[in-house]
Amino acid sequence: MSAEPQSEHNDGRRDGALKRAGGAVRWVGRAAAYSIIGDRKAFVEERRRNFGLIRGFIDQLRSRRARRETFAEAMERQQISEGDLISIEASLVKQARWYVAAMAIVLVVFCLLPWVRSPISHITLCVSLGGYCGVILMRVRFRLAQVRARELFPLSTWLRRFWTGAN
Repeated sequence: MSAEPQSEHNDGRRDGALKRAGGAVRWVGRAAAYSIIGDRKAFVEERRRNFGLIRGFIDQLRSRRARRETFAEAMERQQISEGDLISIEASLVKQARWYVAAMAIVLVVFCLLPWVRSPISHITLCVSLGGYCGVILMRVRFRLAQVRARELFPLSTWLRRFWTGAN
């Protein structure tokens, strides 16, 4: 009689087989994980380092204070002349036109939805490109409004003016 307790449902040989099978499954799992992510310790360390960098960046953003200056002071600080402002304004107008054209193309491509094979990926592509172009267009229009008004104002003020139609 062996010293190991045996359950009612197995005769002792199955315990060893189950342990070997469990060990084989663990080995295959570790091998699969290693083949996918490589060295697990290095992967964990890299994730910790990346999260630390992200946390440091967010803390830096939280501690940063906004610069309080007028448009003229900003022009002086960046050494921008009135002629430079005119060329910057023209450049911003051109950028805004390009992004409006890109959004129009995205809208046309979106209208082709009934004739595509994979509508979910098509919608995802159109929404993501349209959203990206919309955000960039909003940023360009905001900067253009600041240059035209020769005044620095927060985005919330510009959005309020934009949506209410007040100039």
